[in-house]
Amino acid sequence: MKEKTPFDQIADLIMLPMEQSEKYIQGAGFLSYLSKEEYDNITTDKNGHVKYIDETKALSPERIAELMENVRREQGKGYNITNQRLTGMYATSRLLFQFKKYIPTLVTERFGKDRLDRFGRNVIGSNTAVAKLFTSYLKGEIKLSDLDKQPEHIKYGIRKLRNGIFFSLAIAAIAGWDEEDDWMDKLSKDTRLLYDTSKYKYRLTPSAYWNMKSIIN
Repeated sequence: MKEKTPFDQIADLIMLPMEQSEKYIQGAGFLSYLSKEEYDNITTDKNGHVKYIDETKALSPERIAELMENVRREQGKGYNITNQRLTGMYATSRLLFQFKKYIPTLVTERFGKDRLDRFGRNVIGSNTAVAKLFTSYLKGEIKLSDLDKQPEHIKYGIRKLRNGIFFSLAIAAIAGWDEEDDWMDKLSKDTRLLYDTSKYKYRLTPSAYWNMKSIIN
C-alpha cells in the first residue's frame, strides 16, 4: 500500500468530522429501513454490543446488503466500498467530496432515469416519475382511471415528490411567521437546495476551500 503523504494526512484530519458524522447518519438510515419485527429483535448486551433476541430471525447477509443499498441510494453512492476506495486514492478528490456526497445523490433522487438497481428493483427519480406519468397522460397512453395501476416504483416516486412539496411548504409557512432569520429559515432554504441558484457558488465549491480561506483571513 502506498504510504500517505503529508497532504493525505492533512486531508484525513480535515475529513474526520465528516467521517464520524457519516457513521451516525448511515446507522440511523439503516435502522429506519428495518421492519418493526426486525427492529424489535435487535438489542445490546451489557458491553454495548448489538445482538439478536431471537437468533433464528437474524438479518441475513442478503437482507443486510439490501438495507445498505437503500442507505446508499438515499444518502450517497460514494458510501459504497468501491467508490470510497476510488475516491480515496487521491487527497484532492477526497477534499472535493467533503460534505458534498449528498449533491449527486439528491440529483439522482430527483431526476434519475427509470432503471434497475443491483437487486433488480425498479427505481426512478421523483421528478422523472411525475414527468413520465404526465407525459403519458397528455399523449393519451393512460387515463385518470389508470393512475392507481402504475408500477409501484412510479407511485413511490410520485409520493416522494408530493410529500417533499408539502413538507417544504409547511416549513416555509412556519418560517415566515416571524422576521427573524433563525434555524427554521435555514431549514426552509435547505429544502429548496436544488432550486436556489444563488447558493451554487458555495454548494459546488469544496468545503476545504472555504475552511482554508477562513484560516488565512
